[in-house]
Amino acid sequence: MTPIVMLLLGWVLITGLIFMFFGLYKRGPD
Repeated sequence: MTPIVMLLLGWVLITGLIFMFFGLYKRGPD
């Protein structure tokens, strides 16, 4: 794999985790 593809995959993974975290955080305490 090219470094650019690895970077894209990492970015998608990180943003996905962040969106999941915010979704759980907004639903949980409220």
